[in-house]
Amino acid sequence: MAKRSRYRWYVVSVAFMSLGIAYGMKNVFSVFLTYMNPELHMSHAASKLPFLVAVGLDALMAPLIGKLVDRVGPRWVVAAGGALAGTGFLLLSTVHSLATFALFYGVVFGIGALGCGLVVCNTAITPWFRERLGVALGIAAIGIGVAVLALANVLEALMHAFGWRHTFIIVAIFIWCTIIPMALFLKGGRAHREKARMMDEALDPDAPAGLSLRQAIRTPGFWFLFWGFFFFVAVIYGVLPNQKEFALEKGISSAWAAFSVSLVGGSAILSKLAFGWLSDHVTERKYAMLPACAILASSIVVLIYTNRVWYLLLFAVLFGFGYAGYGPVIPAMVSDLYGRSNMGAVYGMVSMGGGIAGAISPYICGWIRDATGSFAWAWFALLLASIVAFFLFLMVGKPRAVEADALEGIPA
Repeated sequence: MAKRSRYRWYVVSVAFMSLGIAYGMKNVFSVFLTYMNPELHMSHAASKLPFLVAVGLDALMAPLIGKLVDRVGPRWVVAAGGALAGTGFLLLSTVHSLATFALFYGVVFGIGALGCGLVVCNTAITPWFRERLGVALGIAAIGIGVAVLALANVLEALMHAFGWRHTFIIVAIFIWCTIIPMALFLKGGRAHREKARMMDEALDPDAPAGLSLRQAIRTPGFWFLFWGFFFFVAVIYGVLPNQKEFALEKGISSAWAAFSVSLVGGSAILSKLAFGWLSDHVTERKYAMLPACAILASSIVVLIYTNRVWYLLLFAVLFGFGYAGYGPVIPAMVSDLYGRSNMGAVYGMVSMGGGIAGAISPYICGWIRDATGSFAWAWFALLLASIVAFFLFLMVGKPRAVEADALEGIPA
C-alpha cells in the first residue's frame, strides 16, 4: 500500500514537470516573441501563426492522443513528447523566416507538447486517486504556474544576455534532460488500464461510469462542457500571447511587462491548489468552475482600463487566479461524469474544443489589433466569452438514468 501511494505521487511529479514544459513554453510565447520580431519582421497577426499551429494541432490530435494513452499508458507517450519538444527548440535556434518558425514551434514542439500535455498527464493521474483527485490534479497543474513564473524572467534574462538563438539551445537540452528520464519510470500500459478499470468498478454502481467516447458525446452534458471549455480557453489564449505587446503599447517597460507575465504564473500556483481543493468539497465539480469564470471576467475588465503598471499587475493576479482554475477541475469533471477507463479519449475530445479556441483566439485578437490599432475591442469580445462560459458550465449535468439505460446498447 505504501509503495502504491508513493508511486501515485511520483505520477503527479512527472505530470508537474511535463505540464510546466508543455504549457510554460506556450504561456510565455509573448516574451520570446518580442526578441524574435525585430529580426523576423512579423505583423501582430502573422506573429501568432506559430502559436496557432501549435494549439491547433493540440486541438486536432487531442482525442487521438487521449485514445493512445488509454491503450499504451503514459510512459512512452510522455517520453516521446519530451524528445520532440526538445528537438523543436533546438531547431528554433536556426529559424530565419515565419514559415520555419511555424514549422519548428507549431509542428515539432506543438506535437511534443501534446505528448506532455494535460490530456496525457491528467489521464495518467486519475486512475490512482479516488479521493483527493482535485488536489492531486491541482498539484500537477501547479507545474504550469511555476514554469510561467520562472520562465518569463529567466528567458528574459537569457535572451538579453545571450540572444534568443542560444537561449533556445539551452531550453532544448533542459527538456531532454528532465522529461525523458522521468517518463521512463512510469508504469506500462497494462498497469494503467487495470488500475483505471478497478477504479471504475469501485465507483457508485448507479453512476454511468466508464462510458466510451461514442457514448459520452450522446449526452447533453458533454456538449455544455465542450463549449464551456471552448469559450473559457478562448479568453486565456486571447490574452496570453498578446499580453506583453499590449503592455509595451501602453508605455509600460519591457521588464515590467515580462514581470506581469510571470505574475500570472505565480497567481496560478495558488489558484490550482485552491480550485483543486474546492472541486473536492462541492456537491458537483462544475460549481468550482463558476467562480473561476467570474474572476476571469473581472480580470478582463481591469485589462480594458489598464494604462499604467499597477493596473497591469492587478490584472495579472486576477487573470492568473481565474484562468488556472480549470486545470484541476475540468479533468476531474470528466472522470466523475464518464469514468476513468476511457478518460483519455473523452477528455481529449473536450480538450479539442479548448484547443480550437486556443488556436483561433490569439490570431483573431491580433487581427483586431491590426485592423483597429488597439486591443480594446478584442478585450470586450473576451469579456463576453467569459460570461458565456459561466452559463455553459452551469448547465453541465451528469448523464441521467434514462440516458444511461439508452447508452447501454451503443457499442464502445
